[in-house]
Amino acid sequence: MQRTYTTTIALRAPLKPPSSHNLDHICRQLAENQKMRTATQKSSTPEPALIHHPATTTTTTLYQIKQNGLSQHNEPLIIAAANAVGTTQANSKYTPWPTGAIITDITSTPGELETFSFGFRNVLGITSYISQRTRPETLVHNSMLASKQSNPNANDYQLLKHLVKYLYTTRKLRQHLKRNDTQSRGGIAQQLRIIATCDSDYAGCPITRRCMSGLDITLNIHNDDTFPLQTSIPILSRAKRQETVSNSSNEGELKSAIAAAKVLVYLQNVLEFVEPNLAVPRLYCDNKGAIHMAHGIGKRKRSKHIDVTPSTSEN
Repeated sequence: MQRTYTTTIALRAPLKPPSSHNLDHICRQLAENQKMRTATQKSSTPEPALIHHPATTTTTTLYQIKQNGLSQHNEPLIIAAANAVGTTQANSKYTPWPTGAIITDITSTPGELETFSFGFRNVLGITSYISQRTRPETLVHNSMLASKQSNPNANDYQLLKHLVKYLYTTRKLRQHLKRNDTQSRGGIAQQLRIIATCDSDYAGCPITRRCMSGLDITLNIHNDDTFPLQTSIPILSRAKRQETVSNSSNEGELKSAIAAAKVLVYLQNVLEFVEPNLAVPRLYCDNKGAIHMAHGIGKRKRSKHIDVTPSTSEN
């Protein structure tokens, strides 16, 4: 007798970016959890839910169409975060972090976090969403705070609170996406080019001593060689801690350039379905050693241990 076996495989659905409906549902659910939480269920790192401000009913990115483009902002989300932290009446802050501020790996002591009435993960999730949408200058700060979300200490709470104060002080800032006459409807169509700018520090994370990589990608007219770029349309901005420790700044810059090149190849292949006449993308890096290694000129004293190197060229 022949037996037949059937195997069922459960595939995990890919993650999707949060929509306005999902964010509203999350905020309502968090508010309900806050009411149900009792004093006997509090842990050493309490996570009170985000309380919705009555005036902030929109939890997504807002757009305002203008004659030569549009502007976008997340002011309602910033107000919601400021109300959750309780910093609406605090002094104004004009920098994301205080001067010389760093994160530490010191473990919080019992009772140390009782003075903070807001949930670290809840507020950090909101500020991270804001930084990815309309406030790219806070990407690095949110990335470093995210590395401590499993065990934050009082210093992490203070830095997150300072970040929310800064966002609330500058909540009227808008990200403008401008279009010139040649890019508007009815204008002369020009060849487009994807331009990426990458950079890296050296051992920027004080805990793991890994480098922090930054990447900014824009879509531009092919002959735009000005800095800052005058015809740029933002595509991607991110700051991320590298996977491994780098032995020199040259190695850290090379890793950042390699990661940027991978993203460029992917975006170029995707956009060619929409616009086949794309110019060859460009990648800008400010480290001569990384540029020389990318062109295969030769290795240096501080990079001779690197065996696999990319070869990028417009030819």
